[in-house]
Amino acid sequence: MGDGSIPDSRISASSAWSDSTAAHHARLGRSDGDGAWCPAGPVFPAGDEFLEVDLGRLHLVTLVGTQGRDAGGQGREFAGAYGLRYSRDRHRWLHWRDRWGQQVIVGNEDPRGVVLKDLSPPLVARALRVYPRAPRAMSVCLRIELYGCPWDAGLVSYTAPQGQVMTFDPAPIVLNDSTYDGFSVGG
Repeated sequence: MGDGSIPDSRISASSAWSDSTAAHHARLGRSDGDGAWCPAGPVFPAGDEFLEVDLGRLHLVTLVGTQGRDAGGQGREFAGAYGLRYSRDRHRWLHWRDRWGQQVIVGNEDPRGVVLKDLSPPLVARALRVYPRAPRAMSVCLRIELYGCPWDAGLVSYTAPQGQVMTFDPAPIVLNDSTYDGFSVGG
């Protein structure tokens, strides 16, 4: 996003506090406008405000960088946590989960620092939505960078039998693909 390869027209949001905190100001390291995207209202622990980036075509996204808003010392808003949803067709949106099934990603502790999150597993998406989270209703602002590369070819879907559970002490081992995001048949 920072290099301008994603035009402003492909960065949108559920809302914006003002024109100077519109979605296209959400580029990591930039300080134009008021320096970030800020939703119109407060963010909640499980709110529905989001910043959306349309990558234009499928990409393998491996890393996300986040930063808050400093606005020349006038702003102190940042996202301490966030969730991701992604889509390959801009119609079906899936929650990103790590290998342990967690959906919430730890974000920033201050408005200036950059926090990089290695997406394990990485995701294949055309569009990505970032949902900031807060421990209570509060103002949050966000700048992001997405790292990855175009996804030109490769496995998009597959069929496999359901995995089994192997008894192991102290915890059982589930022998299935916990990161599969396609359709499941049967039960």
